[in-house]
Amino acid sequence: LPAWIRPFKEALCHPASPRRNRVEVVQISIQEGLALRLLGRFMKSSFRKAVPEEDYERTLLYFGTDQNFKDALRCHNTC
Repeated sequence: LPAWIRPFKEALCHPASPRRNRVEVVQISIQEGLALRLLGRFMKSSFRKAVPEEDYERTLLYFGTDQNFKDALRCHNTC
């Protein structure tokens, strides 16, 4: 994922970019299913270790199944 995000950050969020104030990269990880919800505390700890501290405020770990949330994000892949 970082290799995919890096070019966008460099082109659109870099301090020298004229478009830096127009774009913000936000990472959302949607975890569906009861088993993952039960493992939430462990997963939060793992994510905190994997995500750089400077990205904490732009990273969301979402547990649950909410069709409205997925509709708003236009995220309908079920693979």
